[in-house]
Order: sequence, then structure tokens, then C-alpha cells
Amino acid sequence: MGRVAVLLRSAPAGADPYAQAISCALPGLRVENVPALSIGICQTARRDIRNILCTASEQRKALILTSSNAADAVASALEEAERCELRSLPVYTVGASTAARIAQTLPTAEIRGKTSGSASALASIVAADWESGYLSRDTALYFLS
Repeated sequence: MGRVAVLLRSAPAGADPYAQAISCALPGLRVENVPALSIGICQTARRDIRNILCTASEQRKALILTSSNAADAVASALEEAERCELRSLPVYTVGASTAARIAQTLPTAEIRGKTSGSASALASIVAADWESGYLSRDTALYFLS
């Protein structure tokens, strides 16, 4: 049957750089991807996210999203909302794919940090917005990862 290397993750779309690197380093070794995790959004999380976003409040809100899974959680929560009037909302994202995903769900969002590339760079952007007054001192920041 031959030797097999098992990568405990879902196979990416397109060429897999890890599988290619292993195959080059160890010719003849077959590489397989086996998902070890399954990401799901529980009903309680959907409800909590919906309540945060859809409950009227005088307090300004902002989201910090550090993964596409977080953007998917927001999308899932809002799919179930009967009525949710969202005004323009600052949303900080650590990458372009997360920014693109949340832009589909919240088209009026003020997306910031989409090219930051790391959590520490994104934190610097949030801190600069806090210091400049773009985010008021009473803004509620909600972090989803």
C-alpha cells in the first residue's frame, strides 16, 4: 500500500503547499488531508450575536473579527433575525477574506484593518482609532475569533 502522511486538516482549494513540500522532501510518500476539526455556530452564540447587533442602543458598537469563521457567525446570526436595523458599524478585520465576507453581510459597515495581516497590527489600528477619537470612549468593542 505504501507509506502515507496524514495532515490533520481540511484539504485547501487548489494546490496544497504542505502536501507539495512533504512530497518533494519524501518522494513516494502519499499525502492525505483528514479534517480534525469542525467549526459550527451554536444556537446560543447566534442569539447572543443577534442581540448585540440588533438591540437598539445609544451606545456605539464596533466589531473586531479575526477570522472568516467569525464573519460566518455574524452572517448566520443575522440570517435568523426577523428585523434588524443596523446603522453604519465599524468592523475591524485582520484579513482581506474576512473583510470580503463581512462586507457581504453588513454592506454598510465601515471596514477597517483589512490589510493589517496580523492580530498585533490590527490591535494597533484599533488603538490608533481609540486615541484619535474615531472610536469614542464609550464604544462597546465586541471581539469574535
